Amino acid sequence: MKTYNIKFAKKRFEELIDETINHDKVVKITGNTANAILISESKWNSIKETLFLLSITGMKESIKNSMNTSLDECSGEVEWV
Repeated sequence: MKTYNIKFAKKRFEELIDETINHDKVVKITGNTANAILISESKWNSIKETLFLLSITGMKESIKNSMNTSLDECSGEVEWV
């Protein structure tokens, strides 16, 4: 992750946006009192989807269990629904 101060980020904002989109980079912008993270919309959508899936009761355990299950063993039934 690249880090830039707010003054630099203001001058190069469009360039930083292009960097996050075209190269799927995360940019940290440091301010006087707090910091911010600049990410692409696609990365943000992925984060939201992951958080949503993990908020479903039993989903995390189902994913963990399925990682150790071969396709031949899968029944097609979903236990957490």
